[in-house]
Amino acid sequence: MARVRAPRAIAGLPAAFWWVWAGTLLSWCSRLLVPFLAPYLAAALGWARHEVSLGIAMYGAGSILSVLLGGGLADRVGRRATIVAGLLCTAAATLLLLPAGRPAVVIPLLFVLGLVSNAAQPAISAALAAGLAPPGATGRTMGLFAVTWHVAVVFGPLLGGAALELGGPSMLWAGCGVLGLITAGLRLAIASEQQRRLAATAATASPGALQGGPR
Repeated sequence: MARVRAPRAIAGLPAAFWWVWAGTLLSWCSRLLVPFLAPYLAAALGWARHEVSLGIAMYGAGSILSVLLGGGLADRVGRRATIVAGLLCTAAATLLLLPAGRPAVVIPLLFVLGLVSNAAQPAISAALAAGLAPPGATGRTMGLFAVTWHVAVVFGPLLGGAALELGGPSMLWAGCGVLGLITAGLRLAIASEQQRRLAATAATASPGALQGGPR
């Protein structure tokens, strides 16, 4: 039987982890539109203050429910399906904001955007804990994963500001949607990488050891 080469590790961590890391970073960058949301609604769309406040609150309410919904879906339909569906729905909801302008349309869309924007996070965390962290490196793996948020805080607003300068709000929302689509594509690549990792260890692992593979 031909020997299966194990995927290359980077800095002692498997390539699949770095796919997750890159995808999570892009996802955080795309969701850091919130700092631009209030001035956009007030200046570009001419909303009143109470309408802006309600829109931001609905986005936040959706985000709270999103984590709970995503965790339940990950248990029911699997991590992979939950992550890809959450990222695709986030991209779609973001792109739907492009033609919208009236509060009666945008406010429900903001709730939907919040509802789907964090749905992938519990499944990603579960994937990290279940198979992407090598033995003895769980703390370092989770620390690197957590730092994606802080990196996105640095670069997300810079990218958002550049998009506003170059193409206005339309380019900002379109850019966020495109980043979401790219992140979903990365997740599909991650699934392939995880399958290769399982194949690489199949010759030495016991039959029961592979039962915890990616879903």
